[in-house]
Amino acid sequence: MKINKPNKYLLKFFRWFCHPDYVEDIEGDVYEKYERIAIEKGQSKANWQFFWMVLSLFRPSLMQPIHLINHLIYPIMFRHNLKISWRLLFKNKGYSLINIGGLAMGMAVAMFIVLWIKDELRFDRFHVDGDRIYQVMRHKHSGNQIETTEVVAWNIGEVLQENYPEIDQVAIVSPITSTVFQRNEAAYREAGLCAQPAFFELFSWNLLAGDPKTVLTEPTGIAISTSLAKKYFKIAGTDYQSIIGQTMQHAINGLEDLKVTGVFEDIPTQSSLQFEYVLPIDHFFEGRSWLTGWGNNGIRIYLKMKAGQDGMALNPKIVDIQNEHIEGFRSDIFLHPYQDQYLYAHFKDGKQQGGRIEYVRIFGLVALMTILIACINFTNLSTARSVQRVKEIGVRKAIGAEKRLLVGQFMGEALLLILFAFAIALFLIPTTLPYFNELTGKSLAFTNLDTSTYLIFGGIGLLTAIIAGAYPAFYIASFDVVKILKGTFRQRANSSHFRKGLVLFQFVVSTLLIVGTITVYQQMQYIQNKNLGYDRVNVLMVQLEGDLYDQYHVAKAALLQSPSIEYVSAGSESPLEVNTGTRGVSWRGKAPTNEASFNLLSGDFDFLKLMRMELVEGRDFDPAFSRDSFNYIINEKALEVMGLDNPIGEELSFWGNTGNIIGVVKGFHSASLYSPIDPLIIQIRPNWNRTLFVKTKPNQTAEAIAALEEVHSRLNPAYPFDYQFLDNDYAAVYQSEQTVGQLAFLFTLFAIIIAFMGLLGLSIFAVQRRLKEISVRKVLGAGIGQLVTLLSKDFALLILVAFAVASPIAYWVMNSWLSNFAFRTALSWEVFLFTGGIMLLIALLTVGFYALKVATINPIQPLQSE
Repeated sequence: MKINKPNKYLLKFFRWFCHPDYVEDIEGDVYEKYERIAIEKGQSKANWQFFWMVLSLFRPSLMQPIHLINHLIYPIMFRHNLKISWRLLFKNKGYSLINIGGLAMGMAVAMFIVLWIKDELRFDRFHVDGDRIYQVMRHKHSGNQIETTEVVAWNIGEVLQENYPEIDQVAIVSPITSTVFQRNEAAYREAGLCAQPAFFELFSWNLLAGDPKTVLTEPTGIAISTSLAKKYFKIAGTDYQSIIGQTMQHAINGLEDLKVTGVFEDIPTQSSLQFEYVLPIDHFFEGRSWLTGWGNNGIRIYLKMKAGQDGMALNPKIVDIQNEHIEGFRSDIFLHPYQDQYLYAHFKDGKQQGGRIEYVRIFGLVALMTILIACINFTNLSTARSVQRVKEIGVRKAIGAEKRLLVGQFMGEALLLILFAFAIALFLIPTTLPYFNELTGKSLAFTNLDTSTYLIFGGIGLLTAIIAGAYPAFYIASFDVVKILKGTFRQRANSSHFRKGLVLFQFVVSTLLIVGTITVYQQMQYIQNKNLGYDRVNVLMVQLEGDLYDQYHVAKAALLQSPSIEYVSAGSESPLEVNTGTRGVSWRGKAPTNEASFNLLSGDFDFLKLMRMELVEGRDFDPAFSRDSFNYIINEKALEVMGLDNPIGEELSFWGNTGNIIGVVKGFHSASLYSPIDPLIIQIRPNWNRTLFVKTKPNQTAEAIAALEEVHSRLNPAYPFDYQFLDNDYAAVYQSEQTVGQLAFLFTLFAIIIAFMGLLGLSIFAVQRRLKEISVRKVLGAGIGQLVTLLSKDFALLILVAFAVASPIAYWVMNSWLSNFAFRTALSWEVFLFTGGIMLLIALLTVGFYALKVATINPIQPLQSE
């Protein structure tokens, strides 16, 4: 009868685990039962029965502590082996430091990556019934391009709630806005949103005071965070119920009294939505009557499906909700799982193509590769040094030591080193976690880690022990005792090939990491230094609100009196993020099939001068021309879309306003570099302007800020003075990529250090083995340079082969990453040349330093034993 492989392996483990006498007594009965069942019930049934019978054999051994000690702990960590392991630890200090240091560093890097990944995976996962929450999104069709956006038309929410019984709740939510609140003369600017009443029922925001069903039903009500409750109402404890019904002032339409109807716990850092207050949605619609049109998109819609209903199955039914009410363009509606918004937010041509989940996968792979590199170091050094212990192994085998006892001994030695490394790694986590939080913008705390994290840390240690300790232990224990005692033992040739293969793998991974890190750095530098089509340096931005809005021209004249200020202007929004757009633009000769969408930006006189935007045709807005308040300046992309040969003077109209094109400005980026430049129309609309721009003279920023603060305090005392730098806003757009780049650099640095620590250990061992050869060569006249070259060339060749293997893989991976950017740096050959050069240089320095030291020794000493 043929026993299947799983049962064979189980039986082998049983033989190793249990006492030999016990095995002999039981094993015969097991085989007899197996044959009988196979004859009576068939082979398959017999294999299953055999599996359970062998498992049951462990029970008596486990129930007897003496067996457990003798057959599990004793072969691995009994007192004699522990003493030997301890002595070897200090006898070979260099070897121990390399192994412990490499393993500790590898495990620490993996643990930090685990912390980062777990935090990323927690985003938006704390909501009850989170798998039933979806966000309404749309695919905007513009010619051959499809742009995916989360900003949709208000009417869609009403249609979804009334016509689709699969939906439980719908909440319309405004974008995050910043406004000023005041109470008892204390005024602060806060970030928040407006929402429909279902907002607090649909999401699991922790409402500490107030009723989630009615908190947003009062027109003048407001729900605030615990932070705002403490800031404005000086709450010392947790009695938030006491401030329900109290008032604070909202400084949008004068100082409007708002009644506190709810207090919610501060929003978790793992939430995509971050806000300090929530107002009823009607506040957002004040002055924005255009939002009610089917063709206008400016709000976000979230919904919760009823239990057992699949939101994705609803997509084919709702795709044309907006298309049925609009003409001239196409806007396909669909639902996207809210829990996926953070990790799977990237769409291309209407299809979901990853997002931050790509970084999660990459860093998960980096963690695994780092552990493998550290384990390879340990395996290589252990198997390479094993030749020094052949006599010990031979004697042990000759006096009756079984293979399992030898495996236990060497596993014990490995485990001692790994335990030291694991303890150091665990110590490094809380010690360096504050710096990690500062780098990543996280707020992780070692004391708040959950059980699963500790289990993963334990799994990292166990994985390291298995990978690093098992192969050397079984390899060393398998040496032939006869050859050892005869003195004819030689390590097999394939063992050195195996070590070289492992080293090759290490440096292939290191090459991939270096190329990746350099490419990410170059792309970030490209983004920081990219000519956006305007000058973002030395530009201050202040919100144009309150009396400052009403007295804008007074403020402008006063600011221009300061010698530190070059230009002052106003605009509807930052040129970095133009969100207003329309498809309703008309011009002479427009094709009926032209569905182009145009971004709209309002800028006052001197706006182009302040931003140093380049005119390629026509002129700038000029207050001397009264008609310029009706005229337009377009960008090069808009000119391309319109197809006009001579645009200056051509008539342009939209939203009932008609004017003439007076200029064409060079294309500039009004969105992320992930996207191409969109068609843009610049106009003068004073009632749109909500941002004051100030261009300071070089090296006079402090004086300009002081002048701006004086004017703001004089003209707008009810509002706090806050300002931003345009270039800082630009950097914030790519903060995520910057953080990932910094993390990649650090993890790559540690992986390379670990790899070269292993290379150093191997080179030391290789050189020590060839001391007599080196001495003979020196006696025969070999120079130091020749000896260093002899000892270094094998390792240099491995580096070159690793570089040749890794380069095409690195090119493909990084080229795929760069393809996410519409504007990107070139993946040049210099990156690969630098990577190969730096790898070779470090390897030669690592190996050559010790080789040079050995090449200068007195050759008599190693030859005295001959």
